[in-house]
Amino acid sequence: MGQNALLMAYVMTLCVALLIWAMIWAIAFLSLDAITEFRQAVCFSVVTLTNLGYGDLVPHENAQLVAAFCAIAGLFLMGLSTAFIIEIRR
Repeated sequence: MGQNALLMAYVMTLCVALLIWAMIWAIAFLSLDAITEFRQAVCFSVVTLTNLGYGDLVPHENAQLVAAFCAIAGLFLMGLSTAFIIEIRR
């Protein structure tokens, strides 16, 4: 397997992992009644994990600390992913 194919496989795996991770966070937000609709919960978790922070969706105040942990998890995920991509490209 060539280096470009390995990189592409890694990026695709990363996208799937991010989606699964966002779904887990969305279920957490739904279980806390922080966000009422599943679609909005997924959107909020993806935006928070990627640290975009649109601000159009805001969780209920009892889950704002959980949202902060979601953002920290996203920073960790993106930082670790970037490190792996750099290592694969070497």
